[in-house]
Amino acid sequence: MDEQPQVWRSGRRIVMRRDAVLPDRCIKMNNPASVSRIKKKYSWYHPAFNLLCLLFLFGIGGLLPLTLIMCALSGASKKVVLQIPVSGEYLARRIRAIMGACILMSLAAPLFVVGVRVADKNPGTFSLLLVLAGPVLFVAALNWAVVRARIVSVRRIRGDRVWLAGAHPDYVAALPEWSAQPVKESPVEALAGR
Repeated sequence: MDEQPQVWRSGRRIVMRRDAVLPDRCIKMNNPASVSRIKKKYSWYHPAFNLLCLLFLFGIGGLLPLTLIMCALSGASKKVVLQIPVSGEYLARRIRAIMGACILMSLAAPLFVVGVRVADKNPGTFSLLLVLAGPVLFVAALNWAVVRARIVSVRRIRGDRVWLAGAHPDYVAALPEWSAQPVKESPVEALAGR
């Protein structure tokens, strides 16, 4: 008897069942050499929550309604635990990126302090640049760490299906095309229109 696939592709994204096992190739580099699996917990919530939070933060409500929204958000988010296959080569690259970002972030604070001390003794354009360079370096390094450390991202969780983005294009191309099979939803999800 043929076993039906549990993992599909839909454009550049992977669609899979929550309990499916991804193929034994590195999801980021598509190489089969020494693949290990990383257990990652992901959560997803509807993107409209971002807009709602921004509205309340910047004018409509303030911090108390924002706190209430965040509490509701924690209950409304959907969670999944996945075993992501990655190669040792990709893991080494990821660790180097995280370490580099941490070093740059640790240089940001002294750069800011030096800028403030120089500005105190000799105000001018150079001291202003030093003061601004610290926070800019910190934010840039933090952003780099987040982008480089992310293995894949969950774009949607609906019923028993999970949509992933960020996999290698050849990894995705090797999967069978998803034929928009019906998604098993709980009665609450069906009523909410998720």
